[in-house]
Amino acid sequence: MGFKKFSYCLLSHRFDDMTASCNLVLAGILLRAFTKNHRRGRRVKVPYRFLVLGSDGHGGTIIDSGTTFTFLEIEAFEVVAQEFEMQMAHYRRAANVENQSGLRLCFNISGEKSLLLPELVFHFKGGEKMALPVADYFSFLGDSSTVCMTLVTDGVVELEIAVGSLIILGNFQQQNFYLEYDLENERLGFRKQICK
Repeated sequence: MGFKKFSYCLLSHRFDDMTASCNLVLAGILLRAFTKNHRRGRRVKVPYRFLVLGSDGHGGTIIDSGTTFTFLEIEAFEVVAQEFEMQMAHYRRAANVENQSGLRLCFNISGEKSLLLPELVFHFKGGEKMALPVADYFSFLGDSSTVCMTLVTDGVVELEIAVGSLIILGNFQQQNFYLEYDLENERLGFRKQICK
C-alpha cells in the first residue's frame, strides 16, 4: 500500500470476551524510542541463536498481532518455563487444567490471600525493555482458582508457526501497548498505553 509506517494499540481481552475491536492506524507520529525487532531473554540464558535472524533465514523474532500467545521454540521455552516454575514453587501445579487447556505452567491459587507472580521483561537489542503487565502473560482460568502462563511452544497447543521464526511475540502479550512500525527505517516503537 506504500505506507512508510503504521501503528496499533490492542485492547485488553480475556478468554471469555473476545468481541472488542481496535483500530489500525496507517500513518502516525513516530515514537522516540525505537529498536530493531530482536529481543533477549529476561535474566535467563536463552541461546543467542534463537534471538537473531541467521544467515539461513531461520531464527529471530517476529511481532504478530494475528498469533494469540507468544511462541518460543522448545529450547527457549524450557529455559523461561523452568525459571517461572522455580519462582512459583510455593504454588501447586494444576496438571488437570494444563491437560484441559493445552497451556503449560498452570498453578492452583485457591485459598491464597495474595498472589506473587514473576515479572516478564523483553529486552530488545539497543537497550529498550518491554516490561509486561502480569495480565499479558498470566491468565485466570475457570473459577479464578487457577492461573496459567500464556507463553507457548511446540506440543503445548496446536499452532501454525511461520517458517523460520523461533520467537513470535503474540497479541496477548501486546495488550495495552501502542506499537508503531517504521518500515522505512526498520524500527519498532512501543509504549504502555490503555488502549480504547
